[in-house]
Amino acid sequence: KEGRNRGLMEDVSVLSSKEPFHTDWVTKVGFVSELGLMVSSGLDGVINTAKLAQSGFRKDPPIKLHKKGVHCWCWCGNYKFFASGGLDRQVII
Repeated sequence: KEGRNRGLMEDVSVLSSKEPFHTDWVTKVGFVSELGLMVSSGLDGVINTAKLAQSGFRKDPPIKLHKKGVHCWCWCGNYKFFASGGLDRQVII
C-alpha cells in the first residue's frame, strides 16, 4: 500500500508562495481551467487569484469586496462571471 502511494506523490509538484495568500482561515480553493486561475477565499474577507503556468504562478492583487469573511465563490462558465458569498450576508457578482 505504502509503495503504491509513494510513486503517486513523486509526480506531484508543490507550488508555494513566499507570503501567505490569506491571514485567516481559508474557506475554499479551486481551479478555473477556462481562465488558468487558482482561486481561493478566506475569512480575512479576501479572494485571491493566481495565474498558473508550467514555471510556477503569478499572484494577482487581492480582491476585497466583502466587509467580512468570504465563505464561498463560484465561476459561471456559461455567462463568464464570478459570484461570492460572505459572512456580511452579501452575494457579490
